[in-house]
Order: sequence, then structure tokens, then C-alpha cells
Amino acid sequence: MLASARAGNVAGYLSSFSGPLEESLRESIRESGEAGFAKYLKDSNAVLKGVAVAGVQKLDEGAVNVRVEYVYQDRNEAQTVRLENTTAGWKITRIDGAERVKTLVPYGTPIR
Repeated sequence: MLASARAGNVAGYLSSFSGPLEESLRESIRESGEAGFAKYLKDSNAVLKGVAVAGVQKLDEGAVNVRVEYVYQDRNEAQTVRLENTTAGWKITRIDGAERVKTLVPYGTPIR
């Protein structure tokens, strides 16, 4: 999903999702056009410095929640992402709102 977003690969990005979230993304693509959505994906991911995945919570045989922390130059944000095992493989079916994470040492701080 993130590699596709950074590359502006709309089809690849969309293939990471399923259910109502996928339909919502398809509507956004229809409204902004594929080129506009590709630009949005590239622009919004250009400032991303890194990603940490932790806190996998198994919900049942076919679903997990994962805590994903996004690292930016000036802040970190975390979201819970739900993945479900579909006939086409693991897909993102829900993304909770982002919460700001307090960072002790901002990204890029020189070491003394």
C-alpha cells in the first residue's frame, strides 16, 4: 500500500483495500480523477520518513488489528489498521483516525 502510494500507483494502492473502505476510495478517485488522486498519493507520502508496525491483535482466524506508526520530520502519528483475509489475500478494511504520538527525540536530531 505505502509503496504504491509513494509511486502514485492508484491501481496498486486500491488493490490493498476491500469493503466499504475500498468503495470510499473508488469514489474519491472518481471525484478527483486518477491523475489527481495519484498526485495526492505522491504528495501526502513524500514527507513520510518511516513506518513502524507493532501491536498485532488477532481478532479471529481471518482478521487482525495492527498499530501502524508513521514517522514524519516534525511528528509521529499512529493509527489502528484492520486487515482481513479475503479470497484475494490480506486487505485493509478499516483505518482508524490518526493520533499524535509524543516523540522524545524528533526525527533527524543530531547526536552529540
